Amino acid sequence: MNPLHPFFLVYVRDNGDVRYSFAHPKQVLEMCRAVCAGKTEPIEQLCALFDRETDQGRRMTKYNGLLDRAVASIGSVLNKRIAAGLTRGGRGFVIPDQEELVERPEDLDLVTWLVITKA
Repeated sequence: MNPLHPFFLVYVRDNGDVRYSFAHPKQVLEMCRAVCAGKTEPIEQLCALFDRETDQGRRMTKYNGLLDRAVASIGSVLNKRIAAGLTRGGRGFVIPDQEELVERPEDLDLVTWLVITKA
């Protein structure tokens, strides 16, 4: 159900729309590669802009909201895939364990994130 299991990769736009769910990791990775190709160091101006916007990471409400949208998307897509697997039948479908389901941010550990902004 998740090509990158046990990891989830989600692209959430600034307005909270989920552009690519975890079911489309190739598209997210291609976008990241296009943005980051050839870069070996952070872009200091953009880091400074992000630090000002978030007060050095003390005001993360906006980004926590985007993270909540990503988690909600993961739960929704997982539920849709489970429902589809149940309706298709077939002996190969296995219902995931409760521990594998994602319902709230606490169900995941955030490994990393990438903020893409216009300069």
